[in-house]
Amino acid sequence: MTLRKKNDLSVTLKKILRGLGQCLIGVIIYYAISSYQQRHLITTGTLAPSFHLPQLQQTRWFDSKELAEKTSIIYFFAPWCQVCKLSASNLNTLDNQKLNVIMIALDYQHTEEVSQFVEELDLSMPILLGNNTLKQQFNISAYPTYYVLDKEQRIIGHSMGYSTELGLKLRSLQ
Repeated sequence: MTLRKKNDLSVTLKKILRGLGQCLIGVIIYYAISSYQQRHLITTGTLAPSFHLPQLQQTRWFDSKELAEKTSIIYFFAPWCQVCKLSASNLNTLDNQKLNVIMIALDYQHTEEVSQFVEELDLSMPILLGNNTLKQQFNISAYPTYYVLDKEQRIIGHSMGYSTELGLKLRSLQ
């Protein structure tokens, strides 16, 4: 190998290592910020607060006891939240034979806002109308926020912000 080729290889290797180092720093920063944002969410292993809420456009109320017997995702959103609009449709792709998926609207002025949000995204899961008490019980400080519950309604995972279809599926497998 000539000296020139060795120098070219050395420069290329340095660029690759510098790029990998920058990626690693980016990942560390991302996880640090995520951990900081989620520090007030209910810890895993804790029994989720129970609730009894009205369903959007139905006279029926939904009781959290209906979530028993399957792993569940409770997705908290606000109809004005743009990140919620981007990620909520990923919930439609989850297997509802193996998983309960519900969405709970918070921070809305009128139910029409929630209805419009649901219609725009063609959402098929139960949509519940939450309140400030529930928001405080689940320590919701940003949207979207979701919790993953096991069959006994213990929290086995949580996240805040956008989540991909794959991310939701992986968290629900815990």
